[in-house]
Amino acid sequence: MQFKLSLLTGSLLAALALIGCDSDSSSDSNANIKPPVTPSETVTIKAIDGYLVNAEVKVDADGDASNGCELPLGTTTAGGEFNLPIKYQNNQVCIAAIEDKTIDEDRGIVATTFDLTAPAGSTVVTPMTNLVVEVMTANNELTAETAQAEVIKTLTDNGLEITTEQAFGDFIKDTSIEAKKISIIAESLTDNNDKTLEQQLEITSQITVQIKDKDDSTLEDFAPEITITDNGEAVVTENYRPTITKSLTIADVELNAAITDIDLNTYFEDKDVLTYTIKVKNAENKTIALTDLGLTETNNILSGTARIAGIFTLYITANDGKVNSHALTSSLTVTTPNTAPTVNNEVEATLQQQLKDLTLTQGENITNANIAITDLFNDVDGDELTITATTTDNGIVAKINTNNELVLTGTPTKQGELTLTLTATDGINDQAATATFVTTVLEAITPPPPEVTHPLVGKTWYVIEEGTNGDQFSQTWCNSVRFDNGSIYFNDRTVANRNKCSDAATIGGSYEIVEGTIKVQSGSDALAYNVVSDMNVSLPNTQVVTLTEGEYTERYTYFEKQSDAEKRLNIASNGGPEVRDIPAILPAMTEDDYQLGMYSVQMSNDGQMNNVALWLDSDTGFSCDNANEFYRHFVLTSATFNDSNGISGMCNNVTEDEITNAVINFAVPSDFKLDENYSLIGYVNSGDKALLENIKLNLIWKGEGNQE
Repeated sequence: MQFKLSLLTGSLLAALALIGCDSDSSSDSNANIKPPVTPSETVTIKAIDGYLVNAEVKVDADGDASNGCELPLGTTTAGGEFNLPIKYQNNQVCIAAIEDKTIDEDRGIVATTFDLTAPAGSTVVTPMTNLVVEVMTANNELTAETAQAEVIKTLTDNGLEITTEQAFGDFIKDTSIEAKKISIIAESLTDNNDKTLEQQLEITSQITVQIKDKDDSTLEDFAPEITITDNGEAVVTENYRPTITKSLTIADVELNAAITDIDLNTYFEDKDVLTYTIKVKNAENKTIALTDLGLTETNNILSGTARIAGIFTLYITANDGKVNSHALTSSLTVTTPNTAPTVNNEVEATLQQQLKDLTLTQGENITNANIAITDLFNDVDGDELTITATTTDNGIVAKINTNNELVLTGTPTKQGELTLTLTATDGINDQAATATFVTTVLEAITPPPPEVTHPLVGKTWYVIEEGTNGDQFSQTWCNSVRFDNGSIYFNDRTVANRNKCSDAATIGGSYEIVEGTIKVQSGSDALAYNVVSDMNVSLPNTQVVTLTEGEYTERYTYFEKQSDAEKRLNIASNGGPEVRDIPAILPAMTEDDYQLGMYSVQMSNDGQMNNVALWLDSDTGFSCDNANEFYRHFVLTSATFNDSNGISGMCNNVTEDEITNAVINFAVPSDFKLDENYSLIGYVNSGDKALLENIKLNLIWKGEGNQE
């Protein structure tokens, strides 16, 4: 008979495996465990496969399912109980049963780490509640109640009459036969927690079919054998676990005395040949090797000579080749007149203060952290002690050197409380002397992020621009730009900007600096400003900037001094060379990319023809051929011209001292108008706009020219 899961698709189920709870089985997994809370502030929860003792408890405190149960709270006690702070009673709880640390009160020491969880608000965490969470994960439209209903349906459709309380409650405390059947299913799910959700539901379905009609006598020690075929199908075969036939009492022995041989086959019964596993816990609930105790199991006989004094608990399980029995538990006490080491409390207090005085900072390497621990431990028998040191921070290494000093090295990985534990053993007694110290790791001193500097940020720049400005002809004017605290500011352009620059006082958008590029968002426009820093020549107090919008990039000179920009907009016809000669960067016609040059402007009126001449001067020459290579058009515009396209210039070569420079002449058919603005623009070829700036000058007729 097949299970039914109406709301899950097979392809999704096959892709999902049993999800863990963000467990950490490392030795320092209790590092962040908080002190127990008083019962009045808590609600008791239980972790069950059998009752799980010393299992780690975590909660999803931040409600973020992506990082699982991220907050460790502590470990379970007898009966699998844990007092959960009441503020977390509606959060998801996760249980981590840790290999060789957690004890299953039915099955003994956990052999393989596994995780369990339950829907938020649950007070019992079992393999059955874990299955509910798996169903919810596979279909996020399901609530806890509807997911529980899906699991119940898998059981009832296969003949098991069960209630929600029995399926998802404490099936160990519940003595009903239905609860015993759930316990069998639950243990099988734990043993197969690495299987896909589809496989686990199939296992649940097949076990249900096998146990639905069994009574108390036939359920006792029922433990089906489960295999997965090569094509991923789950196969469940009826099987019974080895039965414990009687209790085991081991007589106390003295140190270095042999125990009475124990034939394990007399304590278990099964039709199959049995093999045995024996695990040992000491009085401090630490797992130790059977051989460290001085015992061995050979040919089903437990024997040996006790090598360590103390009180030990043995967990013995039998395996029939298919499943393990429940654990047969017995205690062994090894006595000795030798006394275990102890802690010198006065020295302990002194060391505690010394450790508190250490300055430990998260992320900073520890230096000069050597603390003498002489006389911290006493041993009245004079035994040589072995001292070990551990910390709750994986980044810190604690060792005892040959000078009997505690040496701390490494780098703290987390701020807050740090616990250091020093343990002394005498090699005779299992009981160790333990001194625990608590100090504080300071929070990392995070330096402020490096200030993102950029040569354009924090000052106003003046830029000569050209365009129509709403009129029918192109003209030049001054734009002002400032980048400051994430905002870009512009001037409000007026007619006065034909000759004068103004403050950049109006926010035009926001910016961020990304790898040296100022990225501006101005309304729907995205702009990128880059400083050209690899030029072989430069003008004083300027930055050469490329402005990119979409696929269009154009080059500009940004003037730091307002007067330098305004000089280009106020070239008076009667001014001397200091007025009419404008420093410029021209393309170099040699191996260099650019050369320093001059725009030199003359306006003349000989009574018959008005003329404007633009000299492109350089010390190495810049001919008309050179000009034609980089500039596509030269134009002179004015409001007095009838032609809105302006007057085009003609290029002539002029040679002086064997150096040829280009002169662009504009023949003006009408008289110049007094104090009129005349814009002179040289347009760079489209393919060179990112490499060379347009020529942008403004001339003013003052009634006469100057030919110097």
